[in-house]
Amino acid sequence: MSCRLAWPRRNLFIEDFMKIAYLILAAGQASRFGSSKQLARLPSGQTIIEQVITRLPERVREDTYVVVGAYRDQIIPLLRGVTVMVHENWAAGLGSSLSHGVAQVVDQGAYDAILIGLADQVAVTMADLDRMLDGASKGCVVCARYAGQRGVPALFPKEKFAELIALSGDSGAKKLLNSTAGDVMEIDLPNAQYDIDTVRDLEVFAQGQRD
Repeated sequence: MSCRLAWPRRNLFIEDFMKIAYLILAAGQASRFGSSKQLARLPSGQTIIEQVITRLPERVREDTYVVVGAYRDQIIPLLRGVTVMVHENWAAGLGSSLSHGVAQVVDQGAYDAILIGLADQVAVTMADLDRMLDGASKGCVVCARYAGQRGVPALFPKEKFAELIALSGDSGAKKLLNSTAGDVMEIDLPNAQYDIDTVRDLEVFAQGQRD
């Protein structure tokens, strides 16, 4: 299968026929950060998780789900207008949280695809996510490409849901992206390379925003 980006920007196929969910993973303990990085403040004054919620594309605004685990009591009050999914076994790793989230989304409705994102990719914009959605088509995986590799945000069609649900431990979407060949469309998304793993990462990003 050959996956190609449909132009003009607003893909009529996705507009008229595809129902897409947006799944945001925010369940981790952030051990390298030392506390809940989702609650860390950005130069805008927003927390990281609040900024993610303000950048929801209109096309998936009513179909956005957030997986929480560690620090959920502090994070949940900030999650307005989205569906919250609590993953009790969050300590099992990113793959476990992803598997749990996808399984829950599938139970919620008949979705044709799921767009997967990470709460700590602080530079990803609404326009970036719209570009991912514009690439949606039957049977095709759409993923970001940055720093010479495939990664999330990534959009998976329903044909891949079972493989996502089968993930476990720390093996996340990247494992599936790297094992999938011809049915992947890559979109250059430099903003996706900025994620917050440590306090230093946050300081560098914040300084860049101020300059």
